[in-house]
Amino acid sequence: MKRRHLFQFTSAALATLGLSQLRLQRQSLRYAKALAQPTPRKLALLVGVNDYPRNNRFLNLDGCATDVEMQRQLLIHRFGFNHSDIVTLSDDSDLLPTRDNILTAFEEHLIKQATPNSVVVFHFSGHGSLVLDPDPIHNDDLNSTFVPRDALFDANDRTVDDIMGRTLFLLMSALDTEQVTAVLDSCYSGGGTRGNLRIRAAAGGQTYRASDLELAYQDQWLSRLEATHGMDRAEFLRRRELGVAKGIVIAAAERDQPAADVTFDGFAAGAFTYLMTQFLWQQTDSLQSTIARIRPDIRQLSDQRPVIDTQAEAPDAYFVPDANQQPPAEAVVTETRDGEAVVWLGGVHPDVVATYRRGSTLTASDRSPITVTGRRGLYATVGAALPATTPLREAARVIPPDLTLVVGIDSSLRPQSQDIAERINGWPRMQAAIPDAAGVYDCQIHLVLSQLTAAYRSRLPERVTRPEENSIGLLTPGLTDYLDGTFAPSSQSLQTTLNQLFPKLQVQLAARFLKVSLNASTSQLALQAVVTNLENQQPVVESVTQAVRDRTPILPHSVHVRDRLQITVTSHETGPLHLAIIAVTPSGNLVLLHPANPATEVILAPGQTVLFPNPADRNDLQPLEAGTHEALVLASRRPFTRMLKGLDAVINGSRLPDAPDPSEDLSGLNGLLEGFDAPRGEADDSAVTVLGVDAIAILSLTVEALG
Repeated sequence: MKRRHLFQFTSAALATLGLSQLRLQRQSLRYAKALAQPTPRKLALLVGVNDYPRNNRFLNLDGCATDVEMQRQLLIHRFGFNHSDIVTLSDDSDLLPTRDNILTAFEEHLIKQATPNSVVVFHFSGHGSLVLDPDPIHNDDLNSTFVPRDALFDANDRTVDDIMGRTLFLLMSALDTEQVTAVLDSCYSGGGTRGNLRIRAAAGGQTYRASDLELAYQDQWLSRLEATHGMDRAEFLRRRELGVAKGIVIAAAERDQPAADVTFDGFAAGAFTYLMTQFLWQQTDSLQSTIARIRPDIRQLSDQRPVIDTQAEAPDAYFVPDANQQPPAEAVVTETRDGEAVVWLGGVHPDVVATYRRGSTLTASDRSPITVTGRRGLYATVGAALPATTPLREAARVIPPDLTLVVGIDSSLRPQSQDIAERINGWPRMQAAIPDAAGVYDCQIHLVLSQLTAAYRSRLPERVTRPEENSIGLLTPGLTDYLDGTFAPSSQSLQTTLNQLFPKLQVQLAARFLKVSLNASTSQLALQAVVTNLENQQPVVESVTQAVRDRTPILPHSVHVRDRLQITVTSHETGPLHLAIIAVTPSGNLVLLHPANPATEVILAPGQTVLFPNPADRNDLQPLEAGTHEALVLASRRPFTRMLKGLDAVINGSRLPDAPDPSEDLSGLNGLLEGFDAPRGEADDSAVTVLGVDAIAILSLTVEALG
């Protein structure tokens, strides 16, 4: 591109409505800066692209605007950013995430306003791609890109108007602060849909190259940086070889992995952004530690592993010291209208968000209960007029009486989809979902019933038990793993296959009941659980309630198949607790580890530590298959032997215990599985299960076993 054309591009950008708004905002922010501020400026630019109306390289996305809102609410209410210091560009905002708007906002809002003590956050959610790199640092000669809303694609010479990683490096280099965090929730591997996932990747590779417009923009910044920072082209190339320009860059997935857009209960979001922001609502930790600790949860949603690149250890998330962070919370009030408060549920785990319906209660600092009256996506209403910015914690959770297990019917079974759906819909608390013509589901699904095509089979882990091609069985929502023991030959009648799947689906339904009860971040019981690898005496993973403080967190480690493991559970309570430990295997099986007999009560005395297995028993706890293993630690102030007997019945494929005696206490965990096997429409909706944070704790310990 000629220099005259480059100036025309810059002038056109200055004339956009977006920059006019940004310029007005910048002027007001400079005026505010003249006022004495107790803390350094914290600036953020958040970009989310769902709709790509001018591009046919990929499908549109669903969750990127949600990602932007997640980050915005987190930065404001947890990390103390001012509303006016955050610029958002998304399909839902006044500023659309076009190429000009993204680059102009980075220059005007971040580069021109940042000072050496500023904190800067840049977030991008949308499609990523790969193009040829003029100065390659990877063996494949490619550079990653992120794709703006209006990126053009010339099919004749395969040039694209994507924004390259080289450009982001130059822009970050121009910031006058080292306290920079860039979060990129996009990827470069594959594309389209995979089960319940939309993959955030556009077509790219060796035959794609950056447009002249993009390369000229890079040359412009190289000239600026040489003049202002003494960084000539040779120095730029040297710094790129070293890694990030400054601060921290977090990618949602490794270079050859997909980053997923996931449909949750009533909304869609990036698997990585959701879990990272949710974790940060609850914990005060460095981003390095955060990424390590959420990886197991991400693996259960999507086959992606987030990576972090940094020049130096950042002691605090987003470079905001603990002392300047707001207290942990499940929700925060965003506004009050018509006598009700609207709250943002950013601190609620995706496994649990479905329980935030009418009847669940939150509490403010005065501990008075506030009842949830409704929810739409991650916004809920509560029956109280509360001031905006009020943080709320969970007080009691209601397990919905209509909680179901949703099974997606893959398009590979399309000729039989309606018959399969009718059968599944007739089973207690189960629901079938059929995708549209593009293979997209319009709701959250928990498993996929599919014929194992050659393409699907090629993505499955290499395990001894990997099912045969064309067999029919259950896959994970992202079609990246399978439930062992569920696949039957395609020659077998569909009726027989479904009959064989029913007990397995009941076990998965029981596991869902347990997962929606997880409450490590909200329980008021003081409980700590740790998995240790006895082969090297190394702690592998831990889960603790908020009441257990003043400890150094344990970062997760993987183990190997047949490593000997031990679970340690310690009570810091002043009274006794009833205890159970349940395992969830990669094959989807539930195993009642402790107590072995569900009729036996295990009491954890105040200050006591329980080891499982007990060394005196000479038993071994070993992962026998590769994949994600999970141990659920259940503790309650009241006995829950009836629930354990019911769970044991589900595991063994038998009926649950008969109806309880009217005098039997079914509060808390003991009532969790009541009505579990009642036919649809016959469940007693009045017999809801209420789980109080002062009475129970359910912790999850997730371990990745390598083959």
